[in-house]
Order: sequence, then C-alpha cells, then structure tokens
Amino acid sequence: MVFLLLLSLVLSLGCGGGGGGGGTNNPGGISISISPTTATVAPGATKSFTATVTGTESTGVSWSASGGSISNSGLFTAPAATGTYTVRATSVADPGVSAIATVTVATGDVVVAVTPAGTTLGLGQSRSFTATVTGVADQSVTWEASGGSITPTGFFTAPNTAGVYTITAHSVARPDVSGSTTVTVSGTELTVFVTPQNAVLGTTETIDFDAIVTNATNTNVTWSASQGTITSTGLYTAPSTAGTYTVTAKSVQDPTKSATVSVQVRAIVVTVSPTTTTMVTGTQRTFTATVTGPKNKAVAWTAPDGGTVTSAGLFTAPNSPGTYRVVVTSTADPRSSATATITVVAPTVKTYNFDTGIPADWTPTTKNETSPTGRIFLGRLSGSDTATLSLTGLTPHTSLRLTFDLFVIGDWENDLLNITFDGTSKFNYGFSNVTGKTQSYPDNAANAPGTGRLEANVLGYPFAGTILYKDTVYRITLTVPHSGTTAQIVFGAALTRTLANQSWGLDNVKLEALP
Repeated sequence: MVFLLLLSLVLSLGCGGGGGGGGTNNPGGISISISPTTATVAPGATKSFTATVTGTESTGVSWSASGGSISNSGLFTAPAATGTYTVRATSVADPGVSAIATVTVATGDVVVAVTPAGTTLGLGQSRSFTATVTGVADQSVTWEASGGSITPTGFFTAPNTAGVYTITAHSVARPDVSGSTTVTVSGTELTVFVTPQNAVLGTTETIDFDAIVTNATNTNVTWSASQGTITSTGLYTAPSTAGTYTVTAKSVQDPTKSATVSVQVRAIVVTVSPTTTTMVTGTQRTFTATVTGPKNKAVAWTAPDGGTVTSAGLFTAPNSPGTYRVVVTSTADPRSSATATITVVAPTVKTYNFDTGIPADWTPTTKNETSPTGRIFLGRLSGSDTATLSLTGLTPHTSLRLTFDLFVIGDWENDLLNITFDGTSKFNYGFSNVTGKTQSYPDNAANAPGTGRLEANVLGYPFAGTILYKDTVYRITLTVPHSGTTAQIVFGAALTRTLANQSWGLDNVKLEALP
C-alpha cells in the first residue's frame, strides 16, 4: 500500500504542468535593446546602430527605417528631407519582438568664409583668395568671379574695367552653401564704388552699405535712398513694401561723382510643414519652416494652445486630446508667420469582454458562450473555425499590442493556435491538456501540458475520457510592428475532433495602438 501511494505521488508530480504567469510578446523571454536610442544627423549623413538580443541563442536582427535606408549591419543613411524618423531592430527568432530608435534629420550649420575681405586691385592685377569651410568634413570648394578670371585654386586676375566684383566659393559637399567677398578694381580717376551690389533683403530688414572712393583726398560720401532709410554711415533699413529700390553714395570731394546700387526688397513669407497633422497624446513631431524674402532666415517657434515646441520645431503633444497650434514667426519681420494645426488624439485602445454579446468589430457575431461555471466568452470554436477582429480609424502608431485570454478546452495535444495580422502569421503555438503530450507554447520547446497557464479546470465543461486538464486559460500578449489605419486580426486553429472533445474561445481582448 505504501508503494502504491508513493507511485501515485510521483505520477501526480510528473504530470502537473508548468507554473503560472502570463505569456508576453516574447514568450521565451526574448528582449531587444538598441543603441543609441536617439540621434541627430544631417541629410544624407550616416549613423551606426547596434542591437543586443537576450533570451535566445539566435541573436540576429533585421533592420528597417521609416525614412532613408539602413544596411544589414545597422548603418543608417539619412534621407534628404529633414524630420523625425525611426530605426527598428526586429528579432529574427521572434518577429514580434523589436526595439526602436528615434533619428532627427536636421540641416547642419555649414559656413563658407572667403578671405581676404574688401580687397582693392588695379586694372589687371592679381591676388590669391582662400576659402574656409566649417560644419562639414569635405573642405573643397569651387570658385566663381563676376568679372575677371579665377583659377580652381582661388587665384584671381582683375579685369581691365574698373568696378566692384564678387568672388564666390561654393561648398562641394553642400552646393547650396557659399561664401563671398568683393574686389574693387580702380583706374586713375576719382571713382565711387558701393558694396554690396544687387542686395536682396526682406521688408524692414537692415543691411550695411560701404562706399569706396578711389583717387581722392577726401573719401567721405553722402548717402540717399529712393525708399526706406539710410544713415550717414550707410546703414539701410528697407521699407515695409516689397519692390526694387536704389541706394546712392555721392562723393563729398566731387559731388558729380556717385555710385548707385539696386536693392530688391522682398515680402517675407513664412511657411510651415506639415500644415495639419494628427498626433497621439505625449508623442513628438518635428515641424519645418521655410522663410523666403529676407537674408535673415531665423524663426521663433511657439505653441500657444498647449504642448511644447523647441527652437528646432520639435513639438511635444500634450496629454489632453484637442486641437492645438504651432506658430512659427520670422525674426526679421514678426508680422510674417505661419501656423500648423495639430489634432491630438488619445491612442486607440479597444477592449472586449463579450459579457453583453459580440461587438460588430468581430466575425462571427453569434458565438457568445456561457460556460457551465458562468464564464461568458467568444466561443466555443472548433474544427477550422476562426474569429476575426476588423478595425478601422486607428490612431498613428508604430506597433499594435494585443492582449487576450485564450480558453483551451478538451483534449488538445499540441494542437496549434494561429494568429495573423493583415494576412501575416505572427503567433503559431501548440497547446496541450493531455498527460504525456508536450506543447510548444510558450517558447517552441517541448513543454509540459499547461505550461504558462493562468488557470485550469475553471469552465466546467464535461469530458468523458481521462485528461490532465479539462480546460486551461492563458493570458497572452503579442506586440506586432504596424502603422496602418486599419487592421484585420484572425484567430484560428485546425482541430480534428468534435466540439465536445476540442474547442477554444477568447475573452478579455485588448488592442492598443502604440505610438
């Protein structure tokens, strides 16, 4: 009798199954970290990212980026457009596990300076000029002269005609960025020169004009402007109306000698991109401003209705849903501004407990079961039955997190439950309630029946044969990369026995759209 009792105890312990604890999106304990988690790079620049995978021997990852490109080794190449982008590392062992980094692509401060400045040369004389490039690794430039000639190394030869000429160096790395200086070429007569020539500025902006008087004992001049104002030292303030105006410097020694330059005054126009957008509470987005007209392109950012915005246009949405504005204003003329309208919404969260029926989001809507113990759930499903959750109008997100209770009822013997998102399988694990029949959940290993279960034998369905568990309940969490506004999630199994022997159901389903 003692031997039989001991044998019974050993068999009971050997068939008891795993302990409690909910399943996760990484049932085997897989996790990923990415480094760095944030980065700022210039358009077209590169940045290396690394991913660390724990919880599995298979540490490989696949890389993806919401903009630009990224290599298999994690080398990110920024797109040409500024903005905020994401880099994602996804586990090869479990594609439901991933980590993201945020990359801000912003224009760097590239500056080209040309020396010497304000040079005066005689007719046909020569001089070397030097360009210094900061803010970019490539220091090379191309040279250009408005008159005379200049070599690829910056050696300038003045023309045989007196005047003021411009020497310009263009950055090879950033052709849109250049620096310049002027060269005054003089003859033997008293001559007045004014720089800069053909100035362009915005309404109400200021600019300093310089007058050079050659072959004179008195080099002073008097200034005048057709519109706007100019001081005795040559500080010009543009009028508030756009147009083309003139600035004149007249020799004090010989008032018959003067020089006139044109000034193009442009209306200052500020635009912002995007002009409208939808954001989830607490998330961030970079807005960009374009300023045309003034030489001073600086702007100031404000968020008058709530949230915060940095001097670089990075807006953080408040925690309260509503309509908010981001305003960008020209520093050169505060009358010029642009406004972006942001609709801030709470992230999509859908919950279903089926106590009052099956909502219209689900197919079928008729499978509303009450177990013998009073548990109400979506079920029972058998054979090749499926349950489909169809969602529209999802708020902006980068992934979907699905949490649900799975009811495994009857003599499952490592039978598979499969879940697809928009047609792609994201979960495919076997479950078992039968002694001696292993199950692949939660880590694709040969696990004891009921491993990872939340509850067992709680639904009250009868079963005629011998079975370890008449039913088991699992709480499963699955996180899947996703960004669309719609989603279709299909739960299904391929059971071969009758409803009385094998079935399944769902309860406490929660779907979250994660920013």
